[in-house]
Amino acid sequence: MDGLANVDVTNLSPAQRDALMTQVKQQIAM
Repeated sequence: MDGLANVDVTNLSPAQRDALMTQVKQQIAM
């Protein structure tokens, strides 16, 4: 499941994008 498919990361701040990537990596690891 790719969480980025439903999110436009260009509208996020660097901090928000970093937090999102952390969540996605955790989901992939599961």
